[in-house]
Amino acid sequence: MAACPGTPRPSAQEVQDVIDKRDMVFGLGGNAELSPRPSPRNPSRGVPTPDRTYRSLFQQPAIDVQLAHTEADWYDFLFHPTKLLEHTRALLVDPTCTPTAHDVLTELLKKAKPPVSVYAAAPPPTTRQVMLLCLAALVVLQLRFDLDDIEATVPTHLQNLLLDGLVEYANNPRVLKLHEVEPIGVDEAQVLRARWQLRVAVKKMHVSPLTLVGKLPLSDNTKPPPDEVEQLNGIMLPPPSQVLDDLARLLASGTLSNRNSIHHLALMDMGVYHFHKKQFKPALELFSRARAAVSTEVPALDGYIQACEAVLNRNVHKADEPFQEAWKRHDYTGLLALLQTESIKKAAQQPVALSQQFLGYIEAQLLQALLQSHDDELAALEKLYLALLVHQTLRSSDLAPVKTALCRYHRVPRLDKHMVFFVSHTEAVLAASNDAHVRALLAAVQPQERLSAVASSNTTRQRLHHAAIVAPGTAEPSAVTTAVLALLEFTDSPADFGVKKAVAQLEAVVLASRDAKHSAAAVVELPVAALDTVISLCAGLLQRAYSMNLCEYRVSFDLVPYGDLAVMLAFGPNDAAGPMDPVQSMKMAQSDVVKLHGTVLAILLERCPREPRWHCAMADVCVNPIVLQKVSSVSDFKSALRHYLAAASLATNFFAAGTVEHIDHSSLVRLSHCLVKVGAHVPAAVLYQTFAPDEVVYGLRILQLAPHTHDAAFFQYFYELSFLEMLVHLHANGKQRNAGHVQLLTQLIQCPELNASNPASSKREMEQRILRSFFRELCRVYLVPEQ
Repeated sequence: MAACPGTPRPSAQEVQDVIDKRDMVFGLGGNAELSPRPSPRNPSRGVPTPDRTYRSLFQQPAIDVQLAHTEADWYDFLFHPTKLLEHTRALLVDPTCTPTAHDVLTELLKKAKPPVSVYAAAPPPTTRQVMLLCLAALVVLQLRFDLDDIEATVPTHLQNLLLDGLVEYANNPRVLKLHEVEPIGVDEAQVLRARWQLRVAVKKMHVSPLTLVGKLPLSDNTKPPPDEVEQLNGIMLPPPSQVLDDLARLLASGTLSNRNSIHHLALMDMGVYHFHKKQFKPALELFSRARAAVSTEVPALDGYIQACEAVLNRNVHKADEPFQEAWKRHDYTGLLALLQTESIKKAAQQPVALSQQFLGYIEAQLLQALLQSHDDELAALEKLYLALLVHQTLRSSDLAPVKTALCRYHRVPRLDKHMVFFVSHTEAVLAASNDAHVRALLAAVQPQERLSAVASSNTTRQRLHHAAIVAPGTAEPSAVTTAVLALLEFTDSPADFGVKKAVAQLEAVVLASRDAKHSAAAVVELPVAALDTVISLCAGLLQRAYSMNLCEYRVSFDLVPYGDLAVMLAFGPNDAAGPMDPVQSMKMAQSDVVKLHGTVLAILLERCPREPRWHCAMADVCVNPIVLQKVSSVSDFKSALRHYLAAASLATNFFAAGTVEHIDHSSLVRLSHCLVKVGAHVPAAVLYQTFAPDEVVYGLRILQLAPHTHDAAFFQYFYELSFLEMLVHLHANGKQRNAGHVQLLTQLIQCPELNASNPASSKREMEQRILRSFFRELCRVYLVPEQ
């Protein structure tokens, strides 16, 4: 079919001309007579001034713009189809003439659309509706629209009526009693409808309750508008397996005209559906058949085929066979040795055996295996990933290979524990060839600060103290003493080091901070490990004083982000000789400790923005500020919400890993509390699906707080029927009745993924997908600070 250029958007000058000629009637059977000019008796029909000067709303009367086509035109099309046939021929010559193809199809399909009822079944079409659908099909056939033109011209919620009209017209072409019109076969119309159903099924994958609303695969929009999302959710389709079987049967029937072209397009749509379902083997077979059906090259088809072959590792080169065999045997050590040898060959400008296609395959398999491995196998896979990262940097053709390599490095968390292996392997590669990109990667990943002489001395003393502790005959030290020694790296007097010594060390830091001209100048240059120790001591000391009712400030933050040192300092036993606790005898003011805590926390957030602990700590302080007990505090729930989401995103690699497994229950409760405080009741209730059954009732109560503020965009993230039923009850009764919300919720309840008879593994996978999409949507909405 020939492509139609479509209807261009009118320019500003054309819009102004339409306003100036407001009395002219466009379309068939119209007239160009001007209505009476404005008069004192009819002042409401103002005329724009010739100089085009701006007039405010109070200086210029309202301008009435008549419709471009009258209601009688549509009845002319209905009762005289020959007029519609003449108009379609005019549209072929000039697609911009009015009414346009979009106007004609939209108006005909709107008049043919039956009234929508949420609970009642659709009635059978009347003769008038069948006639309107056939007229719309006639327009499509006369304009030689293909499926892409239909999707670009007709609104989403009316496309199913148009495809039904094409099938109806193919079955009964004499209903319009016209001659010399474009024909269409019954099988061809059914193939076209089946292709459209597959495309809508692919689109619904990207706007369903199981995934985040993102870019539609067959649309140029970066994000579909909300009305298009609702329209897609309102389209009811037969099971995709039935559509695929019917389409395969129609293609095998041999009754299609223009066989090669129709086969190519149908096989392409079937392959795209399997591709988005991650069924790459049948997708590759369909794409291969589609490429054999046409003689011309299709770039998109070639890209799909290459992607499927990369995932399935087809067309393996002979040189890649040793690497593939090692991967299949799970011989990660042997594969690592082969990859290191290849990297050194590449650095020495020698020919390498490893193909670029196998590199992409092994990277995809590694990323998937890293999420499912543990202990020794995980360590071997992480080393293999680092070696692969160096090899890809050597062979990279990107404009910024170092930035790409750093993104790949930070994609897998906790790779820094293999820094010794990474440095040794990178230096071996650099010894063969001083590659600038590899050297820049090593400089960016490797810690910049070398151990100073004092730090090396402290490490030596710590090792000596550890040897003294484990020596035979040594008295068993207390847990507090051992933990504080390991974290503070002080070993002068092992027997007399505990809470009192830790408080004394903190007093020295507070004194240095207070004597400095700027409070932050005394601690800003300290290493991160020292800052971690200082803030842990501050948090533990404030919590210890608060628990003993000796604190002037209100302390309500959690000690989990600060680590074991803060917990043991807060609740450890009194190791002083006298009955007085070290908190009672300390010489520093509590206000200095609070100030130092805030200063160090801000510095750690600035220097370690990818550390989730400090985001959690800052969020706790935003929710419960550290203020005097006699002073009321003002919480900043928006900032706390951003920090909680940043911590959760960093801890789970942007929610690629399990969310509930990596985020503790108390943090989820505080996150839900912040959402309620900012008015997001529906997202707050979504989190309660992950809690124990006895806590679900609190999530249901949250939904009842303010039904008028419910955001329907978050309804799709509920997978527990109790929450969906509560929402239906709230929006179907009372003052907050909303038929659109009820219809959307009814469709979500009928979603097959929520069937109680599904296997437990399928349910867990579905819940993880929903939660992953939910947290990513929260980050998109709330993580970016307001300007």
